[in-house]
Amino acid sequence: MQNKIKNKKISLKISLQESQEREKRAVADYQNLIRRQQQERLEIIKLSVSELIADLIQPLDHLFLAAAQINDQGLDMVISQLWEVLKDHGLEEINPESGDKFDLELMEAVESEQGGKRQVGTQHTASVQKLASKGYKLNNKVIRHAKVIVS
Repeated sequence: MQNKIKNKKISLKISLQESQEREKRAVADYQNLIRRQQQERLEIIKLSVSELIADLIQPLDHLFLAAAQINDQGLDMVISQLWEVLKDHGLEEINPESGDKFDLELMEAVESEQGGKRQVGTQHTASVQKLASKGYKLNNKVIRHAKVIVS
C-alpha cells in the first residue's frame, strides 16, 4: 500500500511538471503571437503613412515652385508647417549639390554633360553638375531619387 501511494505521488509530480511545462509553452506562444500582431500592425501603419507621404510629394514640389515665384509670407509659413509635419513623420530631402559625387543609391542621372554635349543616361563615376529635382527618403528608405545632371 505504501508503495502504491509513493508511486501515485511520483506520478502526480511528473504530471504536475508536464502541466507546468505546457503552461509555460502556451504563455510563451501567446506572448509571441501578441508581439507578432503588434509588429504587423506597426508595419501596416508605416505602409499607409508612407503611401500618403509619397502622394503628398508632388503637391509639395508644386508649393515649393510657387513659393519661389511668389513672395508671400503666408505661403512660406504654410509650406514650413507642412514640411515640419512631414519631417516629424520621417521625411528627408535628398538635395545633392554641384560637385557632389554621383550616388546611384540616392540619385538618378537624367542627363550627362560631357564636352558641351548633353547625353541622356546614368554615369557611375560622375559628379553632380546640377539638380533637376529633389529626391526624398522616408525613414531612411528612398521613395524618390533625386534627379540630377552629371558630368
